[in-house]
Amino acid sequence: MFDYKLFRRATNKLLQNLSLKLHDFDKRLSDYGLPEPKNSTTELQIAYLQYDENEQILLLQQLKNNTPNTTEQDNIFTFIINKIDN
Repeated sequence: MFDYKLFRRATNKLLQNLSLKLHDFDKRLSDYGLPEPKNSTTELQIAYLQYDENEQILLLQQLKNNTPNTTEQDNIFTFIINKIDN
């Protein structure tokens, strides 16, 4: 007997996997006439999976050490951070 629930879950999983792969190329399933999966992963969730937070912090520190911001860049950065926090 055909299991429709299993078929729908498998189809959705396939769409999720395809969506993730296409995302790397700035494409969407809808570009190819396919539906978006239900409960698809957000871009933020994808970024969390793609990048290790500790590694990114280390890379940022290295960048800051190698090419420090100018005073003007620091002022703009502080201004933006304050706007985000408030």
